Amino acid sequence: MRSLVPDVVDRDYSKTPLTRAEAERIASSTKDLRDLLNTRHKQVKASGWLENAPATSTLVEALLEDANVLRRPLVLRGSRGLVSRDEAEIRSFLEGA
Repeated sequence: MRSLVPDVVDRDYSKTPLTRAEAERIASSTKDLRDLLNTRHKQVKASGWLENAPATSTLVEALLEDANVLRRPLVLRGSRGLVSRDEAEIRSFLEGA
């Protein structure tokens, strides 16, 4: 992703857990929280979150316990978030289109 925009901050939350502020920012970055969910994660499946999105506060708590609830890669720009592996889509998002 650094090749797309040089000032991108690469945040590896598997090595350093998310802070509450980061989890809240992520949870508020999309209108439908299901867009953020890792569809293969056992908690996501068991909780039925793919059918009925969790409350924002519930997702924040889940992210603090296990950030792998999130799909990856997740790109944040301002108050918006995008989950995508498509380079053109990420570039467009980061450029503000």
